Amino acid sequence: MTPIAFAVFNRNFKFKIALVLAILHFPAIHAQAAPRQATDAEIKSCRFVSWVSGDSGYGKNNDWKGIAKQEALRNAEKLGGSDVVWERFIPIGSFKGMVDGKVYDCGQTANSQASTIN
Repeated sequence: MTPIAFAVFNRNFKFKIALVLAILHFPAIHAQAAPRQATDAEIKSCRFVSWVSGDSGYGKNNDWKGIAKQEALRNAEKLGGSDVVWERFIPIGSFKGMVDGKVYDCGQTANSQASTIN
């Protein structure tokens, strides 16, 4: 193979590999919407699913609550919940922390009334 032909083949091969990796990186489209934050009043007619928690991980994160909430919401989605009511925010130092909440299955009507995360 000549150097020019090899360069073209190599570039196309790298492009195809990058394309496959990019496609695999995107999560599958879910029919269920991501769980939302709710208040006690919004989940009166909902079914309790489980407790859920999330943490901000290691490092100095000024928005540790937001990071911990996102992890907890991902966990709630895996459990099939539609809404999360936050119960505790536990700071661990100034830049880390954990959140605990209750996961509920409220169906579509109650879920539309829940607030989105800030």
